[in-house]
This record gives sequence, C-alpha cells and structure tokens, in this order.
Amino acid sequence: MLSKQAAASQMVPHLTERFRVEFGYSPSRSEVLSWERSIPPLLGQLSDVGLDEVEVLVEYQLPRYSGRADVVLLGEHPKGGPSCVVVENKQWSRVALVDIEHRLVTVPGVPGQERLHPQAQVCRYTEHLRDFNCYLGKHGRPPAGCVYLHNATSGGIAGLRHPNLADLATFPAFAGDEVAGLRAFLTSRLAPVSGAQVADDFLRSKIAPSKQLLEHVRGLPLIALPSGLVRPRGTGLEYSQGCPLVIHSSLRPGLSRPAAGPGLALLVADRGRRVSFPRTAGRG
Repeated sequence: MLSKQAAASQMVPHLTERFRVEFGYSPSRSEVLSWERSIPPLLGQLSDVGLDEVEVLVEYQLPRYSGRADVVLLGEHPKGGPSCVVVENKQWSRVALVDIEHRLVTVPGVPGQERLHPQAQVCRYTEHLRDFNCYLGKHGRPPAGCVYLHNATSGGIAGLRHPNLADLATFPAFAGDEVAGLRAFLTSRLAPVSGAQVADDFLRSKIAPSKQLLEHVRGLPLIALPSGLVRPRGTGLEYSQGCPLVIHSSLRPGLSRPAAGPGLALLVADRGRRVSFPRTAGRG
C-alpha cells in the first residue's frame, strides 16, 4: 500500500495523518522530510526483490520505551513462521566512529552531539521487541535488524565497521552502493508472500512486564489460589501461554513451589495485584 501511495505522492500526507491520530500531535518538519527522502528508497528495494506484500510499519512506537523504530517490516520467514526486521533509515552521507567503548559516532555537517552507533541502536530495538512482544517471543525467532544509509557510499561509512565492534555485524549497515547486500539480507529473512496476518498478530500481541516490575514481584509474598477464584482482567498483568510469567521457588529462598497444574494462579500480596498464567508444568 505504501509503495502505491509513494508513487502517487500520497504517502507523506497519509503518514502525517496517521501520526497525528496515533500520537496526538503533528510530526516535525524534519520527520516529514525524513519520510519523503528515506522511505521511498527502502520501498523500492523491497519491490525490486518481490517483497511488495511485506507489511511496513513506520515510526513504530516500541512497547514500554520512549523511542520509535523508523521502520518495522513484518511477514513470513522463508523457512516458515513470522519474521520481523527493524530498519533504521539514515540520510547521512558520511559518519565517523569516535568512541569504541561507548559506541558513539559523529556525523560531519550535521549539528548535534555524539550519537549512538546506528547498528547498536538497531540492536537495542530488536532486543526490546524480543523481550516485550509476546507474539515474537512465542515463536522463538528473534527480530532481525539493519541500517540503510541510502545517501552514503561504502567508503563514507567504513568507520562503522571497526574490528572491535564485530558483534554489531549481526545488524549490518548498508550504504547506497551496497544494495545487493541489503537485498540479500531482506530476502533471507522475508518471503515474497503477504505479511498481513503476521502484522495483525504482532500488533495484537500482549506486552510483557518491565524488568522493574519483575524485580518488584520477586520480593513479594505469593499465595497460591485456584484459578477459579482468580480471574484478573485489565490489570496490565495478563499473560497468554505464549508469554507466561512463571514464578517459582528459586525467586525466594524457602518458598515452596505450588503444585504444577493447569489454571494455577498466584496472587501477589501487594495492593491486590494479580499475576496469572495457565500452566507451570515443565518450567523450572
């Protein structure tokens, strides 16, 4: 759909309206310019390798996080099952690595302070989705990610590929003269079929609790109750089998683990908040 809108010059007005509806305010001029200049080149790469039916989420608000991913691609994996690819679009033509330890870069000609290495940024986004999107967690295949710098050449981004940052190669950066590599990356992770169902399931997914909440729960007394007596709804602590919260004796020394079985629920003895899960059998 976005490809057709881009061809008809309707994409940016559509994204602007959707942005207002989603976030309650208008996008900045710099964001609009970024959409105009960076999304069509990416859509063109998808189209050229037959991935027109992959679902494209623009400015996706990450769960329990202040940041937004530039683009999230959703579809079927060539080996089956859902696939998620995060793409960070950068309009930079050159970039310099200035701090290996903290993974910081500067962009010549672009005002502002040092910023996070874009591949490290994508790594964070994929880890966040893996940890919080229960639908992705259920299927076990972690989200992939890459950076696309369509205005740059390979020489202009060579500093990103420092040997001491080899771990970031899992989330590669592609310049404008490296489209063969970008296309190979995308087609190895997305199949040329409709991604609509995957996108629907991804967007409907329950969101896992924050680590801070889990740490809080870790120290609270727990009371086992039959599931027939506990029907938590609307607490923000509801879990499907795809994303269960499993609390057992290792979390609190001396606490006996309740007998495993379907429908067991645990009441967190703190202002009546409840955490339930369908089954604990087989989980240690």
